[in-house]
Amino acid sequence: GLVLTGCRPTLHADILISDVSVIDVATGQVIDGQDVLIEGEVIRQVFSHGDRRVQADSIIVGEGRYVMPGLWDMHVHVRSYDPEDILPMFVAYGVTGIRDLGLTSLSSIKQAQAQISEGSMVGPRIISSGVIVEGAEPRFRSSLSVSSREDIARQLDPVVEQGVGVIKLFQNVPGEVFQDVVAYAEEKGLKTAGHIPDEWDQIQAANSGLGSIEYMWGIKNTLAYEDDRLDPVEVSRLADALLAQNTFQTPTLINFSSKLDRESEEFTNRPGVEYSPAYHRVWWDVIRAAGLEPEVEESMRAARPFETAVVR
Repeated sequence: GLVLTGCRPTLHADILISDVSVIDVATGQVIDGQDVLIEGEVIRQVFSHGDRRVQADSIIVGEGRYVMPGLWDMHVHVRSYDPEDILPMFVAYGVTGIRDLGLTSLSSIKQAQAQISEGSMVGPRIISSGVIVEGAEPRFRSSLSVSSREDIARQLDPVVEQGVGVIKLFQNVPGEVFQDVVAYAEEKGLKTAGHIPDEWDQIQAANSGLGSIEYMWGIKNTLAYEDDRLDPVEVSRLADALLAQNTFQTPTLINFSSKLDRESEEFTNRPGVEYSPAYHRVWWDVIRAAGLEPEVEESMRAARPFETAVVR
């Protein structure tokens, strides 16, 4: 099809999204009346609707609609009997990339990646750790047990050879060994993500070279929270350390604690929950009915204002 305007040379594209509102996430602005040109998997140009003459194989009428960059969910456990039950839902909610941080078989994830790549299944880009690196007494059967320096190469070389995209660590890996795993991953060109050892704080984790700290692990060792406020000097010190080491924080404010909060109907009554696999909905109901230990539930509830303040 053709959109004709002016006397400039005709632009060619595989896809033209015509007259759409663009969400500029850098400035927070909505820019109405834009044409978006796509070649292959690349956005080539964005300009005001009708400014250029365009010839495109496919034209999507964008009027009344919005286009924005795809979102990433940086802490995911696919944990599905069939990834096809789960992965299309990410895209339906605008999430076009995920980090799968263990508990899902790497072979299953690799098969899904191939199907998504060839277009036979809808799903996001996936960076997967395949497994979790734990200490001497692993919580999960699929985890790798690494409790000494001697364990590192022997346990991790096979998963590196299988092509994992990130190394995921748990807090039960001893501190010195934890640091060595991070260094080993760096040698192999891999990022790391982890819960950090109990005695560490965020700054120590950053200085170890850890790529990302999960679940705000260690934040209470790092920042004091008194009278509903944080010390701006402490916050700046933390921000400087994270920036200096290029270490990221993955807050995961919506996670199991939300599903387990029996006063919250957030998960079971939200629109679209019927698209979740039936076995997931049964699983949530069983967990919610069982509940948490009262002191665990109370500590999670008490931590929420602090964690929200830290993220802000």
